[in-house]
Amino acid sequence: MSNRSVVHYYEDGDLLVNVNDTTFRLHRSFLAMASRVFEDMFSCSVPSENKDNLSCITLTNTSSTVFENLLTFIYPRKYVRISWENIESLLEISDKYEISMVIEASEEFLEMHFAENPLLAFNLADQYGFKYVYKESSKLVLNNLVEFNSLQEFQKLSHKAAASLLSKHLEYILAIGNLTGLDVEKDYYHGCSHSITHGYVIHNNFVDKKRSVQCFPVISPSKLYDILFKFDECDKKFVDCQRSFLKNFFPRIFLSHFGAFEPLETEKGKSNVERYLFLELK
Repeated sequence: MSNRSVVHYYEDGDLLVNVNDTTFRLHRSFLAMASRVFEDMFSCSVPSENKDNLSCITLTNTSSTVFENLLTFIYPRKYVRISWENIESLLEISDKYEISMVIEASEEFLEMHFAENPLLAFNLADQYGFKYVYKESSKLVLNNLVEFNSLQEFQKLSHKAAASLLSKHLEYILAIGNLTGLDVEKDYYHGCSHSITHGYVIHNNFVDKKRSVQCFPVISPSKLYDILFKFDECDKKFVDCQRSFLKNFFPRIFLSHFGAFEPLETEKGKSNVERYLFLELK
């Protein structure tokens, strides 16, 4: 025998919904407005043998607790906070019944909190098409992919998402190896009158940097970016030329060799922020 829901059993409700061992008495109009799937269900529901002769539907493969949490978004008098503990189940059931308000609320939660659990955020963004969360969380996952790859949660990623991460990481490793043959000073037009001396300084400085980033374990993308873009102070005779090299010329060389790096969206416009590799959801 089913038990009445303690939270969602409304005496003026015109619909009974059975989920496992719990019965919810709800309002057809509320559910229909929230979900096209429920609206379609109601066309097939029939009065059941109960004292109020109410229409009744039974939901299978659904947890009564998760369904109760879902209803808190439909009935505003009740409230449940989205958290890392319930977001997966809420997204699953709201996607199943096409309840956009819960999907949107979950996406907003991930946009605000993805840095707390970037691998799970990336996985959910991949599943439900959250482009902003996918890109931002990929920055943090790629920045520490070796560690994330060792976690059991990594195995929950779709084959496509996992392959995208691993492919990007492999490209990054190969680019580090190919730094050996990269001449960063080639084709640079010196704006100072000490081009030979300045070119020699840039060359030697970059040789030292290549040695420091070609190491094992593989250096993180954000740390590599920081090392390669921080050149030592140079002679005052070509300080302006050095600034021009770092601001205008070297970023193009870096982009061509490694691809685009970006800070987290919330950090853009600030100084001295970390920059990351990233993926974008197509």
